[in-house]
Amino acid sequence: MTESDTIVRAPGRRLLFLDTEFTDLTYGRLISIGLVADTGESFYAELTDGWQLADCSQFVKDVVLPLLQGGSAAMTRTEARQRLSQWIQGFTAPVWILSDATDFDWPLVKGLLSGAMPSNLIPYPALFMPANFTDLQPQLLECRQRTLAGRPEHHALYDAEALRAVFLFLGELLGPEALARHYGYDIGGEESAEGG
Repeated sequence: MTESDTIVRAPGRRLLFLDTEFTDLTYGRLISIGLVADTGESFYAELTDGWQLADCSQFVKDVVLPLLQGGSAAMTRTEARQRLSQWIQGFTAPVWILSDATDFDWPLVKGLLSGAMPSNLIPYPALFMPANFTDLQPQLLECRQRTLAGRPEHHALYDAEALRAVFLFLGELLGPEALARHYGYDIGGEESAEGG
């Protein structure tokens, strides 16, 4: 069975797995953002403005900042806003964001997209917490480690890819229908016949 055979999808929707890195837990300013679609497409940006080194906690200085890639990933907030909005709008179905830290990630995404909110972006995220599946923790941890494959944690794109992998693996373990019921895909209105 291939991954494409077991992808868990919300009917009529695209799922985007989100991770962000930000300056600190108290008054976080967005540093980098990674999103990976259920079908594998990805978006990654590192912001060159909107935050300063002085804003960063010691953990961020020691662990997060050394992982920034620069190059084509580095862009201003304005450029990141435009590119992310266009990327999301490129999906032909409504887009639903899943995160394991919605209280932190979602406000940062909304702030970044302010004034350029894609019309197909569902205006609330889903909280996906792999830690809630206590009986499956060894398998889920192994899946996460296998996905990272030596790449460091606390890199927004790598962590988003790992979150997606764990979600899809849960779909294999529990069955796509059970996972869909667990996350209430039908919440929020009628489903579109497109996509999925």
